[in-house]
Amino acid sequence: MVNGLMVNRLFQIVNKPYIRGLAYALSCGYYAGLSLHKSLYKMGLLQIKDAPCKVISIGNITVGGTGKTPFALFLSDLLKKEGKRVAVVVRGYKSRDKGILISDGQDILQGVFQAGDEGYILARRLKGIPILKAKRRYIAINYAFNHFGADVIVLDDAFQYWALKRDVDIVLLNAEEPFGNGHLLPRGKLREPISALKRADAIVLSRTDDRAAGGWRVYLKEIFDIPIFTADYILESLVSIENKSYPLDYLKDTPVLAFCGISRPERFRYTCSKLGVKIKRFIVYPDHYCYRQKDIDFLKKEAEASGLKCLLTTEKDIVKIADCRLPIFYPKISIEIKDKGFYRWLKKKLES
Repeated sequence: MVNGLMVNRLFQIVNKPYIRGLAYALSCGYYAGLSLHKSLYKMGLLQIKDAPCKVISIGNITVGGTGKTPFALFLSDLLKKEGKRVAVVVRGYKSRDKGILISDGQDILQGVFQAGDEGYILARRLKGIPILKAKRRYIAINYAFNHFGADVIVLDDAFQYWALKRDVDIVLLNAEEPFGNGHLLPRGKLREPISALKRADAIVLSRTDDRAAGGWRVYLKEIFDIPIFTADYILESLVSIENKSYPLDYLKDTPVLAFCGISRPERFRYTCSKLGVKIKRFIVYPDHYCYRQKDIDFLKKEAEASGLKCLLTTEKDIVKIADCRLPIFYPKISIEIKDKGFYRWLKKKLES
């Protein structure tokens, strides 16, 4: 997986006039390597494995910021409510443990640094649903099938995972900039050409407002002729580092130090504005950043030096933070598709 913040910085560099030609050449090389990799599977030189149960892939064609983890939460919970035996399989990016099982659905068996932040958040939020990880994800899928009787696997970040057959491919696009500048890495943010969406069974537009969603739905439907759904982000509550919930206006007009280590830090700043807080300091770390004690001490020192008594961050970050002896909160965010036709479509796909 490519670090989202790193790509954003690289993106700024490669679009400078004196280096744009090199970036274009590197993008051509990237495309050649991508095409070769796909061809090896298509020619049978690399094996594509079958899963023992139904597999739903959640993926994207750009780097970072499309909401795959919140959507995995929504989809897994939806399937469970519909009576499915669900398990979630993640790659476990930056995890420090080779163990497959993050959660058995009841107990969390790995810490955040062993599981990876996304897998750990899924384990915290999804009760009654096993969470597993493996680079070779079919190993985790077989484990979920054999040990938990899973009949549906939600496979996170797998649109480019050629080694496994899937029953449903759902691709998330950020409606604010679904294709970046339209170029492949490293000149742009595309993992694959836009034409790769032909492989998708459905597209979900995330981070939408009514106008953006409407325009993109029409465009994508005309080009790809597949179902297009929109996903709404919902701010549920403020949650403290002690896992206590508060109303969304609890910190309204409060001066805070805000920090995050996510692929699109500007989205977190926007969320902070919706909470009505007064951001006095805003500190950005690399995506998937592993906070050390010196980082926590630094945040505490910076807050105190600015006369701030409160810190605000994301759920993805707070799970990697020990108590810094100052109050720390994060906004609990969920995502959902309100269109009732979504599950009817998904059910039909799983039964076909």
